[in-house]
Amino acid sequence: MGVTYCGAGFLVSLSIAVAAALPASAFADCNGEFDALIQRYRAAGPFRLENAFNADGTRRKIVTEVVRPDRFRQDQILQQSTVIGTVIWVRQDGRWVRAPHPLMPDDRKAVYFDLADQIASAKDRRCTGRQTHDGKEFDIYTFTSRHRAGNWDRIWTTTLYVEPGGLPAFAEIFTDTKLNYRHTYTYDSGISVDPPSE
Repeated sequence: MGVTYCGAGFLVSLSIAVAAALPASAFADCNGEFDALIQRYRAAGPFRLENAFNADGTRRKIVTEVVRPDRFRQDQILQQSTVIGTVIWVRQDGRWVRAPHPLMPDDRKAVYFDLADQIASAKDRRCTGRQTHDGKEFDIYTFTSRHRAGNWDRIWTTTLYVEPGGLPAFAEIFTDTKLNYRHTYTYDSGISVDPPSE
């Protein structure tokens, strides 16, 4: 049984307001805390990432199920795909079709850019204290990361909500294209990703 963390509305403005009121010591070097978070996240079992965003005035969602080290299945708005290592299958006309060419690292990031990689390459990493949201306490991490894949080049500013000493629960992401995302993480040992039947 999975445990899902989600909350209503975007909280980045609240995070910024709280951060502005914190003393300078709250922004002290916290690379050790980020490193520990990455280790916990990478050691976690299978999980589901729900990416919600608004496009053309419509609320949309992309769901990705991840099994480390190199498997994920993604249900996008008009397309489903499964990736195992460098092999990708895409569902077309009701059947799974294996792509003739391997999935290159940059192309893989365009489909799914892992949170640990985002944090590892991030700038302006800050630990901004603890907040209560929907009756739960979360440690707040903020960082800026650059996402480059093929012709895609974006700057993301992320506020990450983490259970104290635990795993990421949800994230609010603002981009330089004004397209904002909400990522919600569900950890579920029952998730599996296998090669689809072609």
